[in-house]
Amino acid sequence: MDFSSVNGTENNDELLDMRKDIQEIYKNSMDVMMNLKNINMTMIYLVDNSTNQAVLVSYRNVPHSYLERASRIDRPRGITWKLITENHLLNIKNSQEDETIGAAGKALNKKGVYGVPVTMGGSSGEARGVIWLWSDEEIDFDSNEHKLVLYVSSKVGMAITWSEKYAKRREEWKNKFSENQAS
Repeated sequence: MDFSSVNGTENNDELLDMRKDIQEIYKNSMDVMMNLKNINMTMIYLVDNSTNQAVLVSYRNVPHSYLERASRIDRPRGITWKLITENHLLNIKNSQEDETIGAAGKALNKKGVYGVPVTMGGSSGEARGVIWLWSDEEIDFDSNEHKLVLYVSSKVGMAITWSEKYAKRREEWKNKFSENQAS
């Protein structure tokens, strides 16, 4: 499917190109998601295995009070970890009435919440994070919008995979160069 025309976004393939810096891909992902109807807050949480936390790596329109409370979430607390662990989509019609939304989420005073796992490229399909979309209204995506959210999530997962592989190779090259210099 061509996502270049969904909700007036320019060329999503270009915005989320793997050759871009990982931070730029996170930023562009949030920009693309903010163009969806009724979405007025977005977040990407990724798992940091060294601290056993889900860490907020990119966001749009998130209040400072939330950032102070929930920019890092200890495993296995909260709905973010539930979504990572269960690795499935979540569409909450009214976050104020939903028991799975914690105090920090309820304090955002949003109604609709849409969560999409960020899965890694490759065959494992392991969830390593979540993209959260928040709205003052119920979130009712049409088929193209739903596919766009899945597409962006998969591009973020692939970018993480590429970034990790590149970092590993860069370290190997650095070590090899150091060995050659010592000889």
